[in-house]
Amino acid sequence: MAEIHLQVQLSRPPADVWNALFYPAARRIWWAYGIQLRSESGSPFFEYWRDGEGHERVSRGKVLAVKKLRLLRLSWQDDDWPVATQVEFRLASKRGATSLNLVHSGFEALGPKLQYNVEEYTSGWDALLEDLRTYLQGPAEELAEPPEEDAP
Repeated sequence: MAEIHLQVQLSRPPADVWNALFYPAARRIWWAYGIQLRSESGSPFFEYWRDGEGHERVSRGKVLAVKKLRLLRLSWQDDDWPVATQVEFRLASKRGATSLNLVHSGFEALGPKLQYNVEEYTSGWDALLEDLRTYLQGPAEELAEPPEEDAP
């Protein structure tokens, strides 16, 4: 099976990482593209982006599973893919910090584009996780905190 497995150690507790994933004001700081994502199973997911040639693209899917502060699983399908793949973010608390594991699976169903997509997405996820790490390394008072009514 063609899968991407990445892990990143983050200096913040799972609650801060969770807020960075789900609170739009926080996510806009570190996730480069326009993304719509809510912490509700069954809710739609959209990411609007431009490819290397400047063409507008969209990745879409659905939130498949949510376990607050521990798990987010999405279906993920680019606009030119025949089927969806799956992306899973798994958080584990480690002495006040967080270990985040990302698995992106299901590429084998993409046929001839398999290797290209695995390579492109590995590079993209690496960059995104590094942006998340950089955001979370900032001073605690600079992290975007959700208002109580918006907390995921």
